[in-house]
Amino acid sequence: MREHYLLLFGAAGAIATVSSTIAAWLGARFGARRAARDAAGHAADDAARVAERAVERAVAALRPQLDGLRHTVESTAVEVERVAEAQRFAARLLAERTAAERAPRPDAAARVTPRSEFRVPTPH
Repeated sequence: MREHYLLLFGAAGAIATVSSTIAAWLGARFGARRAARDAAGHAADDAARVAERAVERAVAALRPQLDGLRHTVESTAVEVERVAEAQRFAARLLAERTAAERAPRPDAAARVTPRSEFRVPTPH
């Protein structure tokens, strides 16, 4: 009768060993997949945080230069507007002049000095 128990307990032990091996293998497989998925998610989150901090540092480093550039562009815009206003004013003055005012005066031609009077002898 003892051989019967030996065979029974041996079979029960073998079944328990095989089933626990299969369960452990499945648990390890699914656990490893979940751990890999979580690690990839955390790595992506960490990479996103690192990239965000790098962008913030770059923006903070460039902020004074951007402020200076903004000031320069605004100053240039004001000067361009001033020059444009001066051109509009000059164009309006020219348009308002009459044809008689634009004609050359006869005494203006008499006041023109010939070029020979401006010549200076040079020693070379």
